[in-house]
Amino acid sequence: MINTFRPIMGVPALAAAPDDVVEPARDSVHVARQPILAADGSLHGWELLFRDPYGAPAWADPDRATAQVLVSAFLEIGPARLVGDRPAFINVGDSFLLSRLAQVLPPDGVVLEILEDVRAEPGIIAVAEHLVQAGYRLALDDFTFEEGNEELLRLADYVKVDVLAMPTEDLPRLLGIVHAHGALAVAEKIETAEMYEYCQVLGFDLFQGYWLSHPEPQGSRVLSPTRIACMRLLSVLLHEAPDLDEIDDILSGDPALTLRVLRMANSASLALRHPVESVRHAVTLVGPGTLASWIILMMLAAGDEAGAAGSATPGPAGIAAYDLLVRARMCAVLADTNGRAVSGRRTVPSSAAFLAGVLSGLAETLGVPAEELLAQVNVSDEVAAALTGHSGHVGEALRAVEEYLGNRVEQFGTRLPEVRGAYLDAIGWSENTIARVA
Repeated sequence: MINTFRPIMGVPALAAAPDDVVEPARDSVHVARQPILAADGSLHGWELLFRDPYGAPAWADPDRATAQVLVSAFLEIGPARLVGDRPAFINVGDSFLLSRLAQVLPPDGVVLEILEDVRAEPGIIAVAEHLVQAGYRLALDDFTFEEGNEELLRLADYVKVDVLAMPTEDLPRLLGIVHAHGALAVAEKIETAEMYEYCQVLGFDLFQGYWLSHPEPQGSRVLSPTRIACMRLLSVLLHEAPDLDEIDDILSGDPALTLRVLRMANSASLALRHPVESVRHAVTLVGPGTLASWIILMMLAAGDEAGAAGSATPGPAGIAAYDLLVRARMCAVLADTNGRAVSGRRTVPSSAAFLAGVLSGLAETLGVPAEELLAQVNVSDEVAAALTGHSGHVGEALRAVEEYLGNRVEQFGTRLPEVRGAYLDAIGWSENTIARVA
């Protein structure tokens, strides 16, 4: 039976706060998602599309467009919120495929959609075969059966057909070829009810187009890492034996980069079995090679926009970074002091207290509850308890930091010199750190 209703009515909306989708701004990420539906109207997956807030088309720089989609989807919005448990279809061109950067993505969560202008040359075929062996699913975009592209067709799980551009009389033959190779046929660019019904009759498996749903822009407020910090970190990661102390030092100077590393660790299945205890622990979970690939993607996504971000204080983002460093350092100093006062020795790792301070400041800067950040980064119980209930030595230190920075100092009493000393220490350390990174 032909489904004559618009099936998009059954597609769930992205659960988000009212201010989650914002006007284009430099502190926003923008990616659009368009549903891919089964014949019964159920949601099969989402295609993630590049949407530049300043109007640049994706074809102007396809590799940068892909990088921006990946960074936005996986390091800012988060795949759980953006696509849920459905696969994300991501457009990739020939140079992006050959770079092998796509392999930072989880194979079970994505479908790599090879653009129509990619030629089935030996290098491309070799990369595609490697991706399939590694568990990735491939889709061919705007497919037409021509000499030479059968090699890609045999590797594809999905084949997308532009039913608006292809002559109607050619669709049955092409559909037969796709199904003969064992792939699912996706009718894309469906713009009328008549075309939707015709494609159902022909036997297409999946459906996508404006008649079903226009792409939905998604956004989230972000802090962007500095270009210089990314370059410094990349240079360390590319050594045969990366120095963890140096990596820790670079990340401690860039809270936005720290948050992205935590999200990388959380997106890795390892984080589910090993809660992140510190930034260094997150780095070891992700691995130097994967982290280096993500840094390259971030730099590619930033393009020329990152130019101004290389300074120590590039406007509001630089000010926010400085404030975050002060909060994090102050929290680490006070947590250490609290632990020594109780036991006579250090009982709290400074890295845990520093992480709690960073996340507390990021939650405040982004205007979201700490619980929302904790849902994205799987931290240790100690850090989570400090953020949600000010529990333990770290929590007590965090409460003192928040009260002091909020100018609520009357309750400190005789402890005021100690807390003020921690603040002055944090000021000096943060200034030196930012100067060193810049």
